[in-house]
Amino acid sequence: MMLEGKQLLEQFIAVGPYLKEVFGRDAMVCVTDREKFLAYYPGEKIDVGVKIGQKVPKEDPIIKAMEIKENIITTVPKEVYGIPFRAFTTPILENGNVIGCIGVAVNMEQEVKVSEVAETLKQSLEQVAGAIQQIAASAGEINTSQQTLFNDIELIAQAAGEIRKILDFIKKIADQTNILGLNAAIEAARAGEHGRGFGVVAEEIRKLSDESIRTSNEIRMLTERIHQTLDTAKLRAEKTLNSSQEQAAATEEITASMEELAGISQELEVFARGL
Repeated sequence: MMLEGKQLLEQFIAVGPYLKEVFGRDAMVCVTDREKFLAYYPGEKIDVGVKIGQKVPKEDPIIKAMEIKENIITTVPKEVYGIPFRAFTTPILENGNVIGCIGVAVNMEQEVKVSEVAETLKQSLEQVAGAIQQIAASAGEINTSQQTLFNDIELIAQAAGEIRKILDFIKKIADQTNILGLNAAIEAARAGEHGRGFGVVAEEIRKLSDESIRTSNEIRMLTERIHQTLDTAKLRAEKTLNSSQEQAAATEEITASMEELAGISQELEVFARGL
């Protein structure tokens, strides 16, 4: 027996609290009809202050998703609500007509931390570049400048180590989310027509998990390249300490290493923003 539109929306409202658990991380869920919010379940940290019965703003992605009858994924920076998150909006259809929408937002704090670490790495590289310029400008300051260089390289190594820790955490979450998404898809399949919209959201969850794992692996490869290049940079910096006569040649080699690191840090930042 087919559910009427109102009954179908009530079913989505009922599963809303359980949908939050599917993600295995901080998330919020909302259900709307064509005009207003019917249910709202804030996350532990994510809370945009929606009130039940409140009219959905015209600029909200929920309105656009219902208009085009397609899923919409939106990334909201932390400047807007204090917590960065990614929102998934899926229109609910009945006989081809939109009767409402379900929205899910996932906390992206860990992904933002990766981006911040990448920025720290970039700043450290700029400090190293400044130290190299001092070496080229004055042979008498070579020992002091080289000590600064070693300290900055250590900061870069620490930043790379922090990236590894965050990547491990992201991979753990992604693996758990993938399993939960699969379970949700199975449950949606069992629910048949009534679980179609929920199944679409579950598939988006799994796609996000797969993307996070892939990007994490790419970032991990970049961090390995960073460590390898740091080792090379240390060896080349030692040469300048041992002989001022080799200063010019060693400085050129270090500069090349720093340029390579700068390129890697830019790639790292791009990957971090895409998480």
